[in-house]
Amino acid sequence: LPILEVWKKLIDENLFFKKYPQKKVFNLVGGEPLNCLDIQRILLYLRDYEIKARVWTHGGYELDYFEKLNGLVSEYVLFFPATTKKEYQEYTGKDSWENFNETCRYLISQKQYFWISYPVTSDSVQEIPAAYELAYQLNAKLLLHFSSRNNMSKESKRYINRFRRVRNVWVLKEASYNSSYCCS
Repeated sequence: LPILEVWKKLIDENLFFKKYPQKKVFNLVGGEPLNCLDIQRILLYLRDYEIKARVWTHGGYELDYFEKLNGLVSEYVLFFPATTKKEYQEYTGKDSWENFNETCRYLISQKQYFWISYPVTSDSVQEIPAAYELAYQLNAKLLLHFSSRNNMSKESKRYINRFRRVRNVWVLKEASYNSSYCCS
């Protein structure tokens, strides 16, 4: 079963907090959480227990979908795989650069807190300043994440780690989080 279906089942059986310890923030990660038809129900359940919900998504949805979730999501983490329109379109396929920007503008208009999640590879290290600039312009925090198994040079890793000292930037090695899903 997809993880969100497992969560729904645990909620139905009143076993959710037996499986996942009750925390202040719960991360909905893995696949695309917003594809779950019962996402609203899961978010309402978390809100009933005064648990903040952080939803990790590519954000490629119609704005009315985000509107339905107003007040239920504490923050979004928007996956941003490329810093140019062409690369973004190539990477995401159907999701467009304009759609990403429209989602960001909508979240800003709703005073909805969000992060920009930028995956760093040996090929994209040089694009970190562009990702940072976008996050800065959107008044969003930037999450830089990279695989510890990536064959990056020591200089590249040092360059990435320098961003740990930059305000509103969070740097994570893949080993720091579970890439399939996490709950905390």
